[in-house]
Amino acid sequence: MTLLELNKNYSFHDSALETITYDKGKKTISMRIDFCTFEQPWFNENSPDVVPISLVFNGVKEYSGITGKFKCYSMLEEEMLGEKTIVFYVMDDMAENPSTEGFYEIQITADSVEFTVLDPTGKEYL
Repeated sequence: MTLLELNKNYSFHDSALETITYDKGKKTISMRIDFCTFEQPWFNENSPDVVPISLVFNGVKEYSGITGKFKCYSMLEEEMLGEKTIVFYVMDDMAENPSTEGFYEIQITADSVEFTVLDPTGKEYL
């Protein structure tokens, strides 16, 4: 899907960022997120509150932000800058002084993104 479609169809508010991996050679960024479904317009009482997902950005042209594994990073919001650039705003919930530190911007310019719901072990649902 396009990044515009991702931004239009999903909200990442209160989701937990687990990992980000940037592969410059393959021009991909992989993100593992504990995705809050209760923020989605299609949520109903039978939906789980959180599901693990994978986002894979393809054709990455620019990236700025953090990479690695994270213990307690909350996604606050996201916004589009043009048609192919998305910015995620995240916060380190374990920062010693959260009012002045622990805020990050993750900016990705890419051709497309794959959204995959994972089972609890991290494998793709069939």
